[in-house]
Amino acid sequence: MVIITYSNFYINKTQNGDPVNAAVNYLVLSEKEEYGAANECIECGACEKYCPQHLEIPKLLKDVDKELNNPVMRKFFSAD
Repeated sequence: MVIITYSNFYINKTQNGDPVNAAVNYLVLSEKEEYGAANECIECGACEKYCPQHLEIPKLLKDVDKELNNPVMRKFFSAD
C-alpha cells in the first residue's frame, strides 16, 4: 500500500480543493493489485512505529477511503 501517496491525494482534496483529481488518482492507483486500496488496511498499527510524524495511519487510511472512494466514479475505473 502506498500510504504517503494516498495521504497526498487526501490532502489534495481536503486542503487544496481539487476533489475530482484526487478521487481519480486514488481510484486509478487503488485498482492496481500491487498497491491495494486504503480500505484494505487491517489496522494492525505496524506502520505507525515507522512514521516520523507519529500519525495514526489506520485512521488516516479510513479517512482517505471515506473521502476518495466514490462509488459512482469507481464504475468508470473498475475492470468489471
